[in-house]
Amino acid sequence: MSAITQLNPAALPGSPYGSFDHTRAALTNVWIGGAPTIAQIQGYTFGGVWLANEHVYFLIVDPNGNVRKRFTVPVGTTAISNILTLLVAAFGGLDSTEWPEFAEVTAGSQSGTVFTLTADTAGNPFSVTLQTDSANGTIDGGAFSTGYPITANSGPEDYACPANWSTSTVPITGDTIIADLDGATIKWNLDQSSVSPAEVRILFPTGSLGLPQTNANGYPEYRQRYLKFATATLVNVQSTRSNFINVHCGTGDSTVNVTASGTTGQGGTVPSVLILGSNVTASVTKGFVGFAALAGETCTLALTIGQSTNANDANVVLGAGCVLSTVVKMSGTLTCNCAVGTSLTQAAGTTTINGTGNVAQLTIDGGKVILNTAGTLGGNTVVAGSGYLDFSQDARTGKVVTNPIVLYGAQAGGSDALGVIARPYTVASKNGLGFINFNFGPSYQVAVSNAA
Repeated sequence: MSAITQLNPAALPGSPYGSFDHTRAALTNVWIGGAPTIAQIQGYTFGGVWLANEHVYFLIVDPNGNVRKRFTVPVGTTAISNILTLLVAAFGGLDSTEWPEFAEVTAGSQSGTVFTLTADTAGNPFSVTLQTDSANGTIDGGAFSTGYPITANSGPEDYACPANWSTSTVPITGDTIIADLDGATIKWNLDQSSVSPAEVRILFPTGSLGLPQTNANGYPEYRQRYLKFATATLVNVQSTRSNFINVHCGTGDSTVNVTASGTTGQGGTVPSVLILGSNVTASVTKGFVGFAALAGETCTLALTIGQSTNANDANVVLGAGCVLSTVVKMSGTLTCNCAVGTSLTQAAGTTTINGTGNVAQLTIDGGKVILNTAGTLGGNTVVAGSGYLDFSQDARTGKVVTNPIVLYGAQAGGSDALGVIARPYTVASKNGLGFINFNFGPSYQVAVSNAA
């Protein structure tokens, strides 16, 4: 069988995405919605010479090229018109419980050589790849095809419909993209990975951008779930009550500022705003925000959290796939499931570090840091002001603390109540031995000293 790849829809004849005007000057392009609702009809032209013992495969392929579903139809005949009749019957006979992705479309044929798939719900696009093992039979001139639009999908939730934009064109590289329509829903054709906008502003008070992990019909979503760019240089999110925004910033340098979002999340523990990207510098002053928060996701990140030491408006989750350099945290809540590559500095709030990653440097000027990682605490650990370093909520033993934990001030403290730090270790005080506020737990074997 031939290797499976996904074709670029913009390169296909008759594609609705061929209407992109890549030559016009950069514009401010505002989402207005309202495109007419039209059902997608996708065509696949069969040609060449077929043998009865060959096969056609129907595939659901995700944006990463992974085959999610596949069913096989033996062609059983050599005449193309008869092959199409057989394919239509086989497709129509699929059990919708076992094959829910395929149950969203209806098979047919045209002109004796064109196999068609039509969306059952107008405005909801689909992507089905056809592949064959035929030596000389072809589908759109090759061994596999995602098809070509006979009728393009259209609807008020489709990012790639020109009618949904104020310029009557889909955003291109250099555009400033604004989504400020209250109640906007943008969820289809989100793969814009050839586009690098100058700025993306997500400002709608309520609304949604992206798709959930699980489709409403019960299967893991195979379509692009994030609005994905080549490089989104600047992304600003101020969406006070929205609990569903997914943005993939791409491979270049990106600055992301989240100043407001909803607080209840996308369901369960999934944050309201999800961000991915290869080189993101982010600031979260208010909102429930995740970076590579879900399994299998990645994000390379430097992060600032909070707006003042007495605010608790930011709730940030970092997934295990984050490559994190620095965190400067002024307030709020941080759940970190990855290593801290350079440093974490906290003024207030609570941080929990989970997993097995190392922490290169930890400075706690206030608030609590709960160290639930099995990794090494390196650098020169400082706990000052009202800061507190807590090892007592993870029972894994043998945790390495490379250098002394230095306490500054009578209120600064910590706990190793379970005795999980590898013995011996050192706690030093800048205020004399009488001011050490640290629970050493069982089997002390620690050194207590005045810090230099």
